[in-house]
Amino acid sequence: MSYLGNANAKCPYYHHESRKQITCEGCGCFEIVHKFKNEKEKMRFEIKNCYNYPNECQIARANDKKYE
Repeated sequence: MSYLGNANAKCPYYHHESRKQITCEGCGCFEIVHKFKNEKEKMRFEIKNCYNYPNECQIARANDKKYE
């Protein structure tokens, strides 16, 4: 099951997610896939980072620098 277009995501680099993965814009023409051991771990990361912007995510920070 895919969760494309999650309405709760505020981070502009968020692309989509699945049960235990989050895909974000990476550097250049790549995507970054965050893989988690379980859904609870993914949800913790998502609430802290994807649902907030600016956030503490290293990928978001790298992308911010790319667009400065």
